[in-house]
Amino acid sequence: MASIKAYQRKADSNCNWTRPFNGSDDEVTFHESDTNSLDRPHNDPLVITLTIGDFNVERVLVDTGSTLNIIFLTTLREMKVDMTQIVPTPRPVLGFSGETTMTLETIKLPV
Repeated sequence: MASIKAYQRKADSNCNWTRPFNGSDDEVTFHESDTNSLDRPHNDPLVITLTIGDFNVERVLVDTGSTLNIIFLTTLREMKVDMTQIVPTPRPVLGFSGETTMTLETIKLPV
């Protein structure tokens, strides 16, 4: 158990970007030096806290291989998002097991 906790402490990192992102052209990049304290090779997920509007949304999983960005309706409600901003936009999505399903709605959030 101690080795798991030690690994977790090494994997945790706090970086703060103070300027807001302006849109889809903005990129978050990492340099090789950012991984100096990590064990290699690794396949750890990137999990961040993201400021959306005036709220810090914790445990945001970054998956660059995904075509979707998913947020729970309960999270939007806790953030007091105006639900009229949600637009019905059904689109086909291929699931993990190969099945096709449809998205229900889309919302743009200030990040």
